[in-house]
Amino acid sequence: MHIIKNTVDFPTLIRRISLLSILEKDAQVDLERRFVYKRYPGGTKISSVKAGDQYLIRSGRVYQFLTDDQGEDLLLNVLTTGEMFGTPFKRNSSSIDICYVAQEDTSLLILHKNSFKQHLKKFPQSALVFIKKADRHLQETYEAMACLSMGDAPARLKKLLVRLGEKEGRIKNNEIILSSSHTQSEFARMIGTRRETVSRILSQLEKEGFIVRRGRKIILHSHNQKKLA
Repeated sequence: MHIIKNTVDFPTLIRRISLLSILEKDAQVDLERRFVYKRYPGGTKISSVKAGDQYLIRSGRVYQFLTDDQGEDLLLNVLTTGEMFGTPFKRNSSSIDICYVAQEDTSLLILHKNSFKQHLKKFPQSALVFIKKADRHLQETYEAMACLSMGDAPARLKKLLVRLGEKEGRIKNNEIILSSSHTQSEFARMIGTRRETVSRILSQLEKEGFIVRRGRKIILHSHNQKKLA
Protein backbone atom coordinates (compact mmCIF):
# COMPACT_ATOMS: atom_id res chain seq x y z
CA MET A 1 0.00 0.00 0.00
CA HIS A 2 1.26 3.46 -0.91
CA ILE A 3 1.94 6.06 1.74
CA ILE A 4 0.05 9.33 1.22
CA LYS A 5 2.52 12.09 0.53
CA ASN A 6 2.23 15.87 0.70
CA THR A 7 -0.67 15.89 3.14
CA VAL A 8 -1.88 19.47 3.37
CA ASP A 9 -3.59 21.13 6.35
CA PHE A 10 -6.89 22.95 5.93
CA PRO A 11 -5.60 26.58 6.07
CA THR A 12 -3.06 25.74 3.35
CA LEU A 13 -5.79 24.19 1.20
CA ILE A 14 -7.93 27.30 1.61
CA ARG A 15 -5.04 29.47 0.42
CA ARG A 16 -4.66 27.25 -2.66
CA ILE A 17 -8.34 27.63 -3.59
CA SER A 18 -8.69 31.25 -4.65
CA LEU A 19 -12.47 31.32 -4.35
CA LEU A 20 -12.51 29.97 -0.79
CA SER A 21 -9.60 32.17 0.25
CA ILE A 22 -11.78 35.29 -0.16
CA LEU A 23 -14.17 34.13 2.59
CA GLU A 24 -13.90 35.95 5.87
CA LYS A 25 -11.76 34.26 8.49
CA ASP A 26 -14.70 33.25 10.70
CA ALA A 27 -16.33 31.50 7.72
CA GLN A 28 -13.12 29.60 6.95
CA VAL A 29 -12.82 28.47 10.59
CA ASP A 30 -16.45 27.35 10.60
CA LEU A 31 -15.93 25.32 7.40
CA GLU A 32 -12.84 23.65 8.84
CA ARG A 33 -14.90 22.52 11.84
CA ARG A 34 -17.63 21.06 9.62
CA PHE A 35 -15.53 19.12 7.10
CA VAL A 36 -15.24 15.38 7.85
CA TYR A 37 -12.07 13.45 7.04
CA LYS A 38 -12.20 10.20 5.07
CA ARG A 39 -9.48 8.12 3.45
CA TYR A 40 -9.82 5.98 0.30
CA PRO A 41 -7.23 3.37 -0.78
CA GLY A 42 -6.11 3.51 -4.39
CA GLY A 43 -8.59 1.96 -6.81
CA THR A 44 -11.58 2.56 -4.53
CA LYS A 45 -14.78 4.01 -5.98
CA ILE A 46 -15.98 7.00 -4.00
CA SER A 47 -19.51 5.64 -3.82
CA SER A 48 -20.67 7.99 -1.08
CA VAL A 49 -20.85 11.03 -3.38
CA LYS A 50 -24.29 12.52 -2.75
CA ALA A 51 -26.16 15.52 -4.14
CA GLY A 52 -25.46 18.63 -2.09
CA ASP A 53 -22.21 17.35 -0.52
CA GLN A 54 -18.90 19.06 -1.19
CA TYR A 55 -15.60 17.15 -1.49
CA LEU A 56 -12.16 18.67 -1.03
CA ILE A 57 -9.06 16.64 -1.90
CA ARG A 58 -6.56 16.89 0.97
CA SER A 59 -4.04 14.61 -0.72
CA GLY A 60 -3.94 12.10 -3.56
CA ARG A 61 -5.57 11.91 -7.01
CA VAL A 62 -9.17 11.26 -8.04
CA TYR A 63 -10.38 10.12 -11.47
CA GLN A 64 -13.69 11.51 -12.72
CA PHE A 65 -15.36 9.02 -15.08
CA LEU A 66 -18.30 9.20 -17.45
CA THR A 67 -20.10 5.82 -17.34
CA ASP A 68 -23.01 4.42 -19.36
CA ASP A 69 -25.39 1.45 -18.98
CA GLN A 70 -22.94 -0.86 -20.73
CA GLY A 71 -20.29 -0.28 -18.10
CA GLU A 72 -18.08 1.64 -20.52
CA ASP A 73 -16.26 4.56 -19.00
CA LEU A 74 -14.21 7.48 -20.22
CA LEU A 75 -11.81 9.48 -18.06
CA LEU A 76 -13.00 13.09 -17.95
CA ASN A 77 -10.68 14.69 -15.40
CA VAL A 78 -7.82 13.93 -13.06
CA LEU A 79 -8.38 15.87 -9.83
CA THR A 80 -5.54 16.52 -7.40
CA THR A 81 -4.78 18.10 -4.03
CA GLY A 82 -6.74 21.28 -3.39
CA GLU A 83 -9.46 20.61 -5.96
CA MET A 84 -13.14 20.29 -5.11
CA PHE A 85 -15.94 18.26 -6.63
CA GLY A 86 -19.52 17.34 -5.80
CA THR A 87 -22.95 16.62 -7.19
CA PRO A 88 -25.10 19.75 -6.86
CA PHE A 89 -28.04 18.13 -8.69
CA LYS A 90 -30.05 15.00 -7.93
CA ARG A 91 -29.26 12.04 -10.13
CA ASN A 92 -32.03 10.81 -12.41
CA SER A 93 -32.62 7.68 -14.46
CA SER A 94 -30.31 8.81 -17.27
CA SER A 95 -28.20 6.10 -18.90
CA ILE A 96 -25.11 8.27 -18.31
CA ASP A 97 -23.55 8.72 -14.89
CA ILE A 98 -20.55 10.48 -13.39
CA CYS A 99 -18.45 8.56 -10.88
CA TYR A 100 -15.26 9.25 -8.95
CA VAL A 101 -12.46 6.78 -8.17
CA ALA A 102 -9.37 7.27 -6.00
CA GLN A 103 -6.50 6.68 -8.42
CA GLU A 104 -4.03 6.39 -5.54
CA ASP A 105 -4.36 6.49 -1.75
CA THR A 106 -6.43 9.63 -1.26
CA SER A 107 -7.73 11.60 1.71
CA LEU A 108 -10.84 13.72 1.34
CA LEU A 109 -12.47 16.41 3.42
CA ILE A 110 -16.24 16.04 3.04
CA LEU A 111 -18.78 18.76 3.80
CA HIS A 112 -22.12 16.99 4.08
CA LYS A 113 -25.32 18.63 2.88
CA ASN A 114 -26.82 19.30 6.32
CA SER A 115 -23.57 20.72 7.69
CA PHE A 116 -23.30 22.90 4.60
CA LYS A 117 -26.83 24.24 5.19
CA GLN A 118 -25.94 25.06 8.79
CA HIS A 119 -22.84 26.90 7.62
CA LEU A 120 -24.86 28.92 5.10
CA LYS A 121 -27.30 29.99 7.82
CA LYS A 122 -24.39 31.57 9.68
CA PHE A 123 -22.47 32.76 6.61
CA PRO A 124 -24.90 33.25 3.68
CA GLN A 125 -22.19 34.99 1.67
CA SER A 126 -20.45 31.61 1.27
CA ALA A 127 -23.26 30.46 -1.04
CA LEU A 128 -22.06 32.56 -3.98
CA VAL A 129 -18.50 31.31 -3.58
CA PHE A 130 -19.56 27.65 -3.64
CA ILE A 131 -21.91 28.27 -6.57
CA LYS A 132 -18.99 29.73 -8.54
CA LYS A 133 -16.82 26.77 -7.57
CA ALA A 134 -19.50 24.26 -8.63
CA ASP A 135 -20.05 26.14 -11.88
CA ARG A 136 -16.33 25.99 -12.66
CA HIS A 137 -16.25 22.24 -12.01
CA LEU A 138 -19.31 21.68 -14.20
CA GLN A 139 -17.76 23.77 -16.96
CA GLU A 140 -14.61 21.64 -16.87
CA THR A 141 -16.78 18.52 -17.08
CA TYR A 142 -18.69 19.87 -20.09
CA GLU A 143 -15.43 20.82 -21.81
CA ALA A 144 -14.07 17.32 -21.23
CA MET A 145 -17.22 15.79 -22.71
CA ALA A 146 -17.10 18.18 -25.67
CA CYS A 147 -13.50 17.15 -26.32
CA LEU A 148 -14.66 13.55 -26.76
CA SER A 149 -17.03 14.59 -29.54
CA MET A 150 -14.31 16.03 -31.77
CA GLY A 151 -13.64 14.28 -35.07
CA ASP A 152 -10.30 12.51 -34.74
CA ALA A 153 -7.76 11.55 -32.10
CA PRO A 154 -5.14 14.23 -33.00
CA ALA A 155 -7.77 16.99 -32.70
CA ARG A 156 -9.00 15.59 -29.39
CA LEU A 157 -5.49 15.36 -27.98
CA LYS A 158 -4.67 18.93 -29.04
CA LYS A 159 -7.83 20.19 -27.36
CA LEU A 160 -7.05 18.18 -24.24
CA LEU A 161 -3.53 19.60 -23.97
CA VAL A 162 -4.90 23.12 -24.34
CA ARG A 163 -7.54 22.47 -21.68
CA LEU A 164 -4.95 21.08 -19.25
CA GLY A 165 -2.74 24.06 -19.99
CA GLU A 166 -5.56 26.44 -19.06
CA LYS A 167 -6.38 24.51 -15.91
CA GLU A 168 -3.00 23.66 -14.43
CA GLY A 169 -0.27 24.94 -16.75
CA ARG A 170 2.61 27.03 -15.46
CA ILE A 171 3.54 29.99 -17.68
CA LYS A 172 7.21 30.80 -18.21
CA ASN A 173 8.85 32.76 -21.04
CA ASN A 174 5.74 32.67 -23.23
CA GLU A 175 5.52 28.89 -22.77
CA ILE A 176 2.93 26.85 -20.91
CA ILE A 177 4.43 23.94 -18.99
CA LEU A 178 2.03 21.10 -18.24
CA SER A 179 2.20 18.99 -15.12
CA SER A 180 4.44 15.94 -15.52
CA SER A 181 2.05 13.88 -13.38
CA HIS A 182 -0.16 12.92 -16.33
CA THR A 183 0.69 9.71 -18.15
CA GLN A 184 0.11 8.78 -21.78
CA SER A 185 -2.34 6.15 -20.57
CA GLU A 186 -4.37 8.88 -18.87
CA PHE A 187 -4.33 10.98 -22.05
CA ALA A 188 -5.56 7.94 -23.98
CA ARG A 189 -8.44 7.34 -21.59
CA MET A 190 -9.40 11.02 -21.71
CA ILE A 191 -9.75 11.09 -25.50
CA GLY A 192 -11.05 7.56 -26.05
CA THR A 193 -8.09 5.92 -27.75
CA ARG A 194 -5.05 3.71 -27.03
CA ARG A 195 -1.80 4.69 -25.35
CA GLU A 196 0.17 3.71 -28.48
CA THR A 197 -1.95 6.13 -30.50
CA VAL A 198 -1.26 8.94 -28.03
CA SER A 199 2.47 8.23 -28.20
CA ARG A 200 2.39 8.45 -32.00
CA ILE A 201 0.35 11.67 -32.00
CA LEU A 202 2.63 13.33 -29.44
CA SER A 203 5.64 12.56 -31.64
CA GLN A 204 3.84 14.09 -34.62
CA LEU A 205 2.83 17.19 -32.65
CA GLU A 206 6.44 17.62 -31.60
CA LYS A 207 7.58 17.43 -35.23
CA GLU A 208 4.97 20.05 -36.13
CA GLY A 209 6.20 22.36 -33.38
CA PHE A 210 2.89 22.30 -31.53
CA ILE A 211 4.61 20.95 -28.39
CA VAL A 212 8.08 20.46 -26.95
CA ARG A 213 8.86 17.52 -24.68
CA ARG A 214 11.47 17.68 -21.95
CA GLY A 215 11.45 14.39 -20.13
CA ARG A 216 7.87 13.84 -19.00
CA LYS A 217 7.05 17.53 -19.26
CA ILE A 218 5.01 18.81 -22.20
CA ILE A 219 5.37 22.44 -23.19
CA LEU A 220 2.90 24.43 -25.27
CA HIS A 221 3.63 27.73 -26.93
CA SER A 222 1.13 30.34 -25.79
CA HIS A 223 0.00 31.11 -29.37
CA ASN A 224 -1.12 27.48 -29.71
CA GLN A 225 -3.06 27.83 -26.48
CA LYS A 226 -4.95 30.86 -27.79
CA LYS A 227 -5.47 29.29 -31.21
CA LEU A 228 -7.40 26.25 -29.96
CA ALA A 229 -8.98 27.71 -26.83
